[in-house]
Amino acid sequence: MREVELEETHGALRLDLLKLQQAAYAAALIEQATETDTPLPDFFALTREFLRVLCSHPARPQTVFAFDDGDFALATVLHRQP
Repeated sequence: MREVELEETHGALRLDLLKLQQAAYAAALIEQATETDTPLPDFFALTREFLRVLCSHPARPQTVFAFDDGDFALATVLHRQP
């Protein structure tokens, strides 16, 4: 990789402590569920969608359950891994 282009700063995380806590929880969960230095496009897509939803809606406990809902459910992604 030689160049990086910033696409989204997720500014809402800097303005709302609850959203920041939920994003940190999701990051810790993904870190525990995955192997370091392994490219995982499904996890990237899951995290990107989670952050988009988190930043565009009010912070609520149900938001972290987005990992268990829809096509990119965390359980589904975990079961696809070898």
